[in-house]
Amino acid sequence: MIKRDFRVVKVFFLMTAGSALGVYFQLPIGAVMGSFLTIAIAQMVGLGAKPLQVRSKRAIQMTIAGIAGLNINSELLNELKAIFIPGLLATLSHFILALIVAYWLQKVLKIDWFTALCGSIPAGMSEISIIAEDVDADVQLVTLMHLFRVSMLVTFLPFIISGLFL
Repeated sequence: MIKRDFRVVKVFFLMTAGSALGVYFQLPIGAVMGSFLTIAIAQMVGLGAKPLQVRSKRAIQMTIAGIAGLNINSELLNELKAIFIPGLLATLSHFILALIVAYWLQKVLKIDWFTALCGSIPAGMSEISIIAEDVDADVQLVTLMHLFRVSMLVTFLPFIISGLFL
């Protein structure tokens, strides 16, 4: 029991240190990337921490959603009315593109359908990992695909946007 508790403390310490390093070195989404990379590297070299149980992940999601909900107000809802149709079109186009990419991943790289689809859909990492677990997809591969996509977006999107608006 003490060994398990110490592992939790190590994970928390590594997560916090990695987050601080990510922010310090100004990585894209530094707190997230730093924490993720630190824990991932520690796991690869033998940390041996077990993934969180679904119940714990859902509690974390609930907390994140509650924090996000604190930013909702009547002004935001009024703005939502103005962007409803473009938002709906963007969502549909994302979903169609995800289906095309998932189909390609399944046919060319021989990745199973649910893993390919979960790895292609634009979503939050915690949300998509829960969905991947629920549909018996390869959670590690889905997380890696998602991290790669988000890393590329966060790295290159500022350059693309600044190039468009200069």
